[in-house]
Amino acid sequence: MCKESEGMTFASFFTKANGCRIEGADTALTIDGLTKAELAFNNKVEANGKPLAIDAGILLVPASLGVPAYALMNSQEIRQTGGDAYPTMNPHTGKFRIVKSAWLSSPTIPGSDERAWYLPGRLKLAGLPAWLRPTSDRA
Repeated sequence: MCKESEGMTFASFFTKANGCRIEGADTALTIDGLTKAELAFNNKVEANGKPLAIDAGILLVPASLGVPAYALMNSQEIRQTGGDAYPTMNPHTGKFRIVKSAWLSSPTIPGSDERAWYLPGRLKLAGLPAWLRPTSDRA
């Protein structure tokens, strides 16, 4: 589980070492990447080793990934040319609420990345630091 501590910054919170990030070429915002992130989230445990037992509810993206996020959350079918690695049904349609944050890709924020996206549990937005407060295009 992501560990929050006083004085933590964007760059130190969203890291693999802190349990808040998975990395690699297969973590792009695609069906496979989203499936991998959901599985990683579902396997998170509390400090005592017991499962968190909460579902990811938000797809947190920088503005640069807004369109791919909307496509994944709203498309009933995904078609691809070639090997047909997927059934045409999109398993993630409507599963997560999309939340965009300009802070995720701001060049003034150390550690920000326009390709990085996150799958947190349901956030309590009022308690988030200003640098992480997202904006939502959905009511």
